[in-house]
Amino acid sequence: MAPSYFGVFVAISLLLAAKGDNHVPPSLAPFFDDLCKEVECGKGSCEAAPGSPFSFKCNCEQGWKRTRLDDEDDLEFLPCIIPNCTYSLHLPLFHVN
Repeated sequence: MAPSYFGVFVAISLLLAAKGDNHVPPSLAPFFDDLCKEVECGKGSCEAAPGSPFSFKCNCEQGWKRTRLDDEDDLEFLPCIIPNCTYSLHLPLFHVN
């Protein structure tokens, strides 16, 4: 039985992640382009990043975050779904940071 494309992709991704190189070889570029077509980043955009967990990261639009944490550097694979705003009793009620 031939190995699945997913298994090959995972193996290559793990090797690239272990190498720590964010450069995508031209022969693998179509795999990473297809990966970002399948990823939903919420209010952000997907970027192929072979050295990152899951081989991609979500770049959030201004005013959006992944989590409520201050340091999200290790969580760049999460979608941008939390508005980065503060609550105020003065008008306007919400202020986007």
